[in-house]
Amino acid sequence: MPNKAWRWFALVLPLLVLGVGIVRGEHAIRTGEAWRFDIGGYDPRDLLRGRYLLFRVELQWGERHDETAEEADCACLERTPGDAAPILRPASCSFARAGCDSFVVRAELEKLDRFYIPEARARELEKTLQDAAARDAAQILVRINRNGTPTLVDLLIDGTPIGE
Repeated sequence: MPNKAWRWFALVLPLLVLGVGIVRGEHAIRTGEAWRFDIGGYDPRDLLRGRYLLFRVELQWGERHDETAEEADCACLERTPGDAAPILRPASCSFARAGCDSFVVRAELEKLDRFYIPEARARELEKTLQDAAARDAAQILVRINRNGTPTLVDLLIDGTPIGE
């Protein structure tokens, strides 16, 4: 009997872990505050990992937000008019949590560099992104949760998600 229980546990545990990961990702996408960042050059191919667009987030840095001696391992986000990318002001995470309306952990922000795309639309989206990047019309939509962790939601071309 105990052997049968272990088999069920071994079967259900991976499914439970997968389900928790999906729910956590969906929660981050639905509850975080939305921000748009401009993106620049890209490399569209990685044959071993699948099809994705690899790009560089073009961040606009302002002056340091606080005068503490701590490491500036976070950045306060300041909205700009329209859909322009925000100004990031370096700050310590302790200051950012207490003194900023919204903040992001800098190390996490640096991980936003790729967007997976459907294989069937790969060529079309590569060309679209190349044209949009030349016109400075490419952005990513990011949701940042209250812990400062960003989640890439969509790729925007002229303000429109590529899925539409």
